Amino acid sequence: MTFADRMREARLAANAMQKQVARACGVTVAAVSGWENGYSKGLKMRHLFAAARFLHCDPEWLATGRKPPKTGIPSMPLDEKEWLALYRSLPAPKRKLLLKALTALSEK
Repeated sequence: MTFADRMREARLAANAMQKQVARACGVTVAAVSGWENGYSKGLKMRHLFAAARFLHCDPEWLATGRKPPKTGIPSMPLDEKEWLALYRSLPAPKRKLLLKALTALSEK
């Protein structure tokens, strides 16, 4: 698992959007997106620690993968975490519409 994978996993487990991580770290959304897409060579330690603190995970794990993650649901696959984060970001009426659409799709 790469730093990019760990960063995305921790963010999704914390149910946070890239915009929130960027604000907590004092960087742009583009910087956080870059971290999650493998462009982390310019990552400063203060940003790493700010991200770990905001995402409630161990900074050593986030940087190296050496310690187990302290995330909400570590056994959930990444794609399911992405779906859950998106679902949770929706207002209640849109959640109901999405559930109806998924139910209809699963019945076919």
